[in-house]
Amino acid sequence: MATKSPKTRRETMGILLIAYATAAVLSFYGRLPSAIADFYVAHPYEIYFANFALPMLGLMYLHPRSPLRLAIIPVIAFGVLCYRDTRLRFMTNRTWATMLEGPSYLLFFTAVDALVLRRLYLGTDGKEHSEPLSAQKKNEKMKPVPQDTSGIMSWTAIGWVFRVIFSYRGIGTPRQAPNIPKFSSRNPNYVPSRSAFLLQRGLTSVLFYCLLDFLGHQPQSPPSVFAHSKAFLFPSEWDIGTRISSTVMFWLFLRLNIGMVYNAFSFVAVATFFTTPGDWPPYFGSITNAYTLRKYWSLFWHVGLRNCLSSTANFLAYDVLSFPRGSLLGRYTSIYGTFALSAIIHALVDTTAGIKPSENLVWQLFVMQAVGITIEDFVEWAYHQISGSKARGEGKSGVNQPYLWQKALGFVWVLAWLSWTTPTWSYANMRNAGDPLFSFSPIETFKALRA
Repeated sequence: MATKSPKTRRETMGILLIAYATAAVLSFYGRLPSAIADFYVAHPYEIYFANFALPMLGLMYLHPRSPLRLAIIPVIAFGVLCYRDTRLRFMTNRTWATMLEGPSYLLFFTAVDALVLRRLYLGTDGKEHSEPLSAQKKNEKMKPVPQDTSGIMSWTAIGWVFRVIFSYRGIGTPRQAPNIPKFSSRNPNYVPSRSAFLLQRGLTSVLFYCLLDFLGHQPQSPPSVFAHSKAFLFPSEWDIGTRISSTVMFWLFLRLNIGMVYNAFSFVAVATFFTTPGDWPPYFGSITNAYTLRKYWSLFWHVGLRNCLSSTANFLAYDVLSFPRGSLLGRYTSIYGTFALSAIIHALVDTTAGIKPSENLVWQLFVMQAVGITIEDFVEWAYHQISGSKARGEGKSGVNQPYLWQKALGFVWVLAWLSWTTPTWSYANMRNAGDPLFSFSPIETFKALRA
């Protein structure tokens, strides 16, 4: 176990109790006094966005080690509870309610990460700096760059703090998430012009919307096909063909849905000149990289939740439990913690979408991804120990890449694992169509024009 100074241990316990324990208590309490709930319902959007403004102001004006930074976290947690408890009183469309709920949970973890774990601040040199809890002893020996506290009077500060709160992948910062896809696989340095970016993202958003509308108008299977009893990891009745086909369609639907929203937001942000094309690299990687579960989740699927969730998981592993950094226990505690936090967020959002709590098994999917990664890590290690070969797949441009048979076997493994675990999440969603995101349907419009 890593040795911590008494001061660091006190700060660690303070963060654990004030930030996380308070949030947990509020989550379990779960109900607001009627007067507070009524006030929130009367001013929902003002309070919702004020909850986002609070950590932004804290980042701009409070010293990195100010105790007021930590004091902000319970207020944010209470704001999240207010939205959670009243959301369906002022929003009739459950899908739109989930669109606001997910970011509110990410706000909490992002605020904890930025305000008290990394202790981010904007320096007078116009760059982002940090005085992280994990490196406090080292930083005390260094002369830090002075903080820029010009706040809302500076466009640089405003732009920076917006990126901290809303750029979950930390694009263009020292904390940028790993494995961010490039605009071009042939030229990693390529960034499209504003006009080319807007054309591509605009057309892609429309195309994805039309594809989703088309898929939504296909004949639907009876709900009994996706019965709750069939969603378990070990169901009483197996239908392997349905599990495989529904898994492929479910992840395709998610890929299109998330891609459409991301492309639409990036289009608006760049069109209004608030951001540049370089701030919005592709959200997903290539499916050709998904021949292991680890690569599926780190190279193909988006890493939008990774920074804020892994920061909390790392805090638990290395600061609370004091595992040595880079140790086996530390790494796997971080992996399991990150997937567990993602499971909690997705489970809460799914209940808002209309999934009954008794049928909400999404936590099993995410926890089992960590289990699957553990299994494949062990199998790969055992294979290389027995065969005496070195691990392949870390090279570039075809150098030291896996053999074709290894990739083929890997794709089969990933499909098999996902087909086994995905129904714990997908079947409930397939039984629950949910409210449409938009009322406009290209398919229905086309049919009306032909009539």
